[in-house]
Amino acid sequence: MKKIALATMVALSMLGSVAHAETKKPAKAQAVKSEPEIKPEFAPIQQKSKMLSIQLETCTIRVRTIFVRIRAKLPLEGPMPQECAEDGKAQLKAAYDEAKAAYGKQTPPPELVEWRLEWSSAFDASVPLDSDIERVYLQRVAEAKQKAERATTKLEIAME
Repeated sequence: MKKIALATMVALSMLGSVAHAETKKPAKAQAVKSEPEIKPEFAPIQQKSKMLSIQLETCTIRVRTIFVRIRAKLPLEGPMPQECAEDGKAQLKAAYDEAKAAYGKQTPPPELVEWRLEWSSAFDASVPLDSDIERVYLQRVAEAKQKAERATTKLEIAME
């Protein structure tokens, strides 16, 4: 590296222009700086997080409908909560794989794994337990969603 710098200085001094040498150095420094690590943008992940949030809300609304139907002693119809949660987890896996692929051979930040785990937990929470009452169910889902949104914020900070 020193030999290249020395050879450059000798060549530039032959031209007799010190100002020209100063403008050459930053150009080389910029060329070296453009090669480092890939930093994927957060916007696609933010969009995926919004889609996951919508899917989680859909699951929650379906379960609330089930609670209403149970109170009204009506038969249960439509997709079951487990199916909705599985659809959400499938969307999550696709979003995670896409985000991980954006890093190429580099190791993605640990916040990406935490993001996936928190959203997965949120979808797990969206499936009601046999002993659930509506208030407890909604509280559990709200807490899980808050954790997932915090993980999304942490991931955004890590990707900046």
